[in-house]
Amino acid sequence: MIQHLKIECAPLVSVFFLYITLSFCLIIVLKEAIKNKLMVFERKVLRRIFGPTKEGDGTWRIKTNDELDVLIRYKNILNHIKLKD
Repeated sequence: MIQHLKIECAPLVSVFFLYITLSFCLIIVLKEAIKNKLMVFERKVLRRIFGPTKEGDGTWRIKTNDELDVLIRYKNILNHIKLKD
């Protein structure tokens, strides 16, 4: 009787664990997507604030992500949110 119950419940348990695992993976992906969108938005705003960089030959170019990080001293929005939690 007990073995019969184990055999019937085994597929349900494995489906349940698969569902939990997939749900957890989707949550992680969603959070990473939100983080990336926040960082892209922040860099767009910072590029507007700090403006372009003038090269030695007189041409203008947009600032790189590394240059923006140095200007804000690596204090981005994600670090600020992490400190609040």
